[in-house]
Amino acid sequence: MKPIIMTVSMLILLCACESNGQHNPPPANLTLSGTLYAAAQQDLTGTILVACYMHADTCHPEHSSSLTIHDSGTQTPFVFEGLQAAAYELVAFKDMDGDDEVSKGDFFGELGRAVTPPANGLTLRMQRVTDAGTPRTPARFFVFSGDDVRTTTNPRVEVDAAGGVHMVFPAYALSDAFYAYCPADCAEFSRMSVVTLPTLGTVDNAMIALDTTGTPHVLLSTYQRIYYATCHGDCREQNAWRVDMILEHDGTYEVSGEAFTLDPTNQPRFLMHPFRSFNSSDAGTWLMGCNALCDEASHWAQHLVSSQRWQESSLRYAADGSLHVGTTVTIDGVGDGIAYLRCVNACTHEASWDGVALYKAFSDVYVSDIRPVVSLALTGDGRPRMLALGDDDAGGRNLIYFECNNACADNNNWQLNALISGDSALDIGPGLDLALSNDAPRFVYTADYNVLIASCDTNCASGDANNWRLSTVELSHDIPKDDVIPYHNCTVSAWFLSHPSLAISADDVPRVAYRAQDISGSNTPVDPNHPPCNTGADMTLTRFAQLTNPD
Repeated sequence: MKPIIMTVSMLILLCACESNGQHNPPPANLTLSGTLYAAAQQDLTGTILVACYMHADTCHPEHSSSLTIHDSGTQTPFVFEGLQAAAYELVAFKDMDGDDEVSKGDFFGELGRAVTPPANGLTLRMQRVTDAGTPRTPARFFVFSGDDVRTTTNPRVEVDAAGGVHMVFPAYALSDAFYAYCPADCAEFSRMSVVTLPTLGTVDNAMIALDTTGTPHVLLSTYQRIYYATCHGDCREQNAWRVDMILEHDGTYEVSGEAFTLDPTNQPRFLMHPFRSFNSSDAGTWLMGCNALCDEASHWAQHLVSSQRWQESSLRYAADGSLHVGTTVTIDGVGDGIAYLRCVNACTHEASWDGVALYKAFSDVYVSDIRPVVSLALTGDGRPRMLALGDDDAGGRNLIYFECNNACADNNNWQLNALISGDSALDIGPGLDLALSNDAPRFVYTADYNVLIASCDTNCASGDANNWRLSTVELSHDIPKDDVIPYHNCTVSAWFLSHPSLAISADDVPRVAYRAQDISGSNTPVDPNHPPCNTGADMTLTRFAQLTNPD
């Protein structure tokens, strides 16, 4: 659906129409209701809300309805009454400069999807327009590997200071990964530029980090080798990239999680551990780093930093140069535990690291495809925030948010909030990712193969889940079904979404990349002239969503 952008004159016209009763001709007695939130504690007084009656991707004022906020505050309930059983798009606008246009410095919000009355509990959040023109356009689309379309998997996304989107995603099999760039208002795939990062062997994990100039650096881990990819020039062009093998390990090592980062001087660092095979007990964690000529394997140094295996790690530097890890480690008598570790200096030495185990980690690799997972983010002054999937000691899973503000090697200084637990957590699927917006946490995860986003502004680890707001990134059933099923006796298909990655721009706009898998099966009697349908994946692709705000 196209974005709804209006002038103030049009909004005033809607308000006038509301007063003379010419909206939504009878019979119409349906409602849309919810809560409007301000941006950055901005007062909502004078904000105009509009329920746009949509037809052919166009808002029709004569059948739309509007409200004006007269009370002071940073949040307010709203109710649109007398609506028809038709598609409406909700928008909100506060004109700060009186120029009769949506322009830089104004506040704007939209739901980003059509909704049909009756519907309650809707959430609309305002955002400041940071560019001259319109705010970001909400969008969801497939990201392809270029002209030669290949199946891809498990993307990661970052956003630079200008709002530009950088993604990396591996080919599903055989070899190679792909880097994609899109400018700030990434509304459709045609705006993306995609290049191939060639490898020998299947890429199991593709990681990306941006340096202080916004230039991407990429680490690719295959089952036999590790590659470091750098851009020199226009990163949208294939010839600007070089991909260098920095370690050939013949299946000895593995890089899991988001274990790649850059130090404050833009030098690359990553963690690796022994390859995890069935019933593998090999332990140890190594910090790899390079300070110059990083395209040459001989300039990379390998240091043992733990006799334990840190797996599915998030590796992050604070501005002061301290190095932080959110990870899972094996704890005697417990199994995999959620842990936080930190090093202030001399981080190539095992003795320089201290940390704490916080909770038992959940994993179900062979049934649910869920490995123990931890996502770590640091506030501007280096305080750790973590998100993880915990084990409730009965084999169930809990989605837990952790935070600490000082002396974080002592578990007494950590607060945690079990946001989803019990039966409600059974639908949580593979992948989660945490990011901060002005030090406030936002995270993405999957539930019943849909991608959701949660956000919180204050008291996020207080134990009260009501401080968190939940909204949709994308529901799998909203993606058009694939009508071309290549297998006999397979008659139905559906999309399954997983492994989301989250990046938040400076204006609090979330970008989310995730895996979309097309699964086909059968719900009809078998044609005896052909083999029966084996339920499975027809294709696996990368999908991207740009939202207007966390809600």
